[in-house]
Amino acid sequence: NVEVGIARTRAAYKGEPAVNEIERLFVEQIARARHFIYAENQYFASRVIAEAISRRLAEDNPPEIVLVQPATADGWVESHAMDPARALLLKAIREVDRQDRFHLYTPYAGETPIYVHAKLMIVDDEVLRIGSANFNNRSLGLDSECDVFIDCARPANGHCAPTIRALRHRLLAEHCDLKPEEVEGLIEQAGSMAGMIAALDEDRTHTLRPFQPAELGELEAGMAERELLDPEEPADMFMISPPRRGLFRRGSLLSRAMNRMNRRRRRALAGRAA
Repeated sequence: NVEVGIARTRAAYKGEPAVNEIERLFVEQIARARHFIYAENQYFASRVIAEAISRRLAEDNPPEIVLVQPATADGWVESHAMDPARALLLKAIREVDRQDRFHLYTPYAGETPIYVHAKLMIVDDEVLRIGSANFNNRSLGLDSECDVFIDCARPANGHCAPTIRALRHRLLAEHCDLKPEEVEGLIEQAGSMAGMIAALDEDRTHTLRPFQPAELGELEAGMAERELLDPEEPADMFMISPPRRGLFRRGSLLSRAMNRMNRRRRRALAGRAA
């Protein structure tokens, strides 16, 4: 007796209108979080999702956000499209995240990074979402995608929270080489999921390690900023030189964060030159 919601992405085609339910639902569910968001996803290259996250991080009491991802995308095109965009978005988000509430991890088995292909999000143990959509522009506007979700706010689903919580604990236990029944107490002791992960010793079969992006070259950064290989408008995917829109739109929190970082960089370079 559980009500399951469905969200879709479908590009406009042959007179049929575009369907952008997945994008709208991501923004809505990120805005709804009161305590935390736990997500596993293959990519993180969407300006829309990054801006929704940054708005929450700029609040006085932001939710904790834990994102589990692979160390690098699989494939030449994917790695050149998704990895540089993630690096830039992560830098901007960290500039906004003054309370250290956003954490991006890669799972490891020993010294081997585990490739994450999941597309899952849990919000406050009240929303469980799983499907085919990544945190990138293709999944929000071009590709045909379908996510399903359970929302405890719906009358038929009020009993689902303990099951959703148990699933989150099982996932954290798998990634951190723990027993599921240990996770809740360790989170309470540490005060957060990130606190628990940081407090665990590194001599474990499976670990979650903080992700550190590589420094980008000028060409990589420029292509990522222009969203050249992952544009937001489906028609731009097939253009050699799509219109300049980009990851950092004028006036957004992410744009202001990048501007601050660039000003500091220019001052530092000027100081060294002097």
